[in-house]
Amino acid sequence: MGLDLTQDDSDYLNNPLEEKFKLAFENAPIGMCLLDLNGYYVIVNQAFSRMLGYTPQELTQKTYRDITHPDDLPKNKQWFQEILEGKKDHYKLQKRYIHHDGAIIWAEVLARLIRDDKGQPLYFDTHVTDISIIKEQNELIRFQAMALSQVHDAVVAADNDNQIIYWNKGAEELYGVNFQDALGEDLNEVNEYQWIHPEDEKDAQKSLETKGTWRGENKHRTREGKELIVESTLSVLKNEKDQKIGVLSVVRDITQRKLMERELKKSEENYRSLVEMARTGVIFMDLTGKMEYINPHFAQLLGFKLKKIRGTNFFDFLDSSQQQKAINYLKNVKDGFRGSVELGFTPKNKKPTWTLISFNMVNDAHGEQVGYIGIVMDINSRKGVERSLMEAVQERDEILQFYINNLHGVIKQVFTKDLKDSNHLKTQLT
Repeated sequence: MGLDLTQDDSDYLNNPLEEKFKLAFENAPIGMCLLDLNGYYVIVNQAFSRMLGYTPQELTQKTYRDITHPDDLPKNKQWFQEILEGKKDHYKLQKRYIHHDGAIIWAEVLARLIRDDKGQPLYFDTHVTDISIIKEQNELIRFQAMALSQVHDAVVAADNDNQIIYWNKGAEELYGVNFQDALGEDLNEVNEYQWIHPEDEKDAQKSLETKGTWRGENKHRTREGKELIVESTLSVLKNEKDQKIGVLSVVRDITQRKLMERELKKSEENYRSLVEMARTGVIFMDLTGKMEYINPHFAQLLGFKLKKIRGTNFFDFLDSSQQQKAINYLKNVKDGFRGSVELGFTPKNKKPTWTLISFNMVNDAHGEQVGYIGIVMDINSRKGVERSLMEAVQERDEILQFYINNLHGVIKQVFTKDLKDSNHLKTQLT
């Protein structure tokens, strides 16, 4: 069992000449303590007490074994014993203590053996520095380094002289240069950096100076001559004094994406050309009926110029009966109906324009309904044929009715004559 420093009968610090040492001991910013040869704490200072959450009196009831993490105890015992056996005169190690509340405290421990005038061991003089924050930072740095090493994007850091100081696995795969060969090399020697637009270089430099970051697209040429289109994110690296020490680059290969975008754009242009030249109307409108896009043929159907009708509302060109018909139809389309509807528009020239329209819902990336896209067919000719047919049927019916009305009298006369003849014949027979 150890002794508390505050005890008046302490044999170790009862000499007035040691008063200055006592004050320094008590007010030291690091943990300081004396252990006896059995490992008990004899004297501890306030810093060591605060570090572990025990009072000095509580600590003098314990040995170093009581508050050392079990995983670190074998090494600690070994070094303790080696000093007692004279194999070492001191030891320095990093170990874990167990705080009073159960938390783990990382510390760096420097211990030396104090002997008397005859060389006999007396105490272990131990200095303990809390390095928990440093350990956490080191663990974080190691974790970040491990994470960066496994990122599929290329992560490259270069110092102010443009020499490579970091090169992850993604960079090895992208540029075909391993870490050992890249480290210390001039970045321009590993890959040729090209700006897609000349003004981008000045913009990037200005952004790095003012904001500390820049993001944009570049072309890279590898040592093997392979050309890449990349998306680069640059960040200024600074030291603890806020001085620039280099630049960190995160580089993503977007070569295939750019090729696909070009092909898609080409396809879109072809598709737009087909839609613009189509002999059927094409409409895209939002859920309120505002026509965000119409092609020239639909504008022609309504008798308006394209620029004047675009952005207007679909329902403005329908009378009240046709509006209600369209509303009912669009409700069904929202519910999943797939079919067409005949609608008569009232165009600029006021002559009814009959169309057959087929609408489908348009959904956004989240599956939300955002509008309708419709194909419009002109059926005025068909409607004309239908009207001619109806007129012919009506005329036929009128003629037929005329004959029926006139034949009615003839039939009546014939029927009456036949009746008289029948009566005469009946008289003769009787």
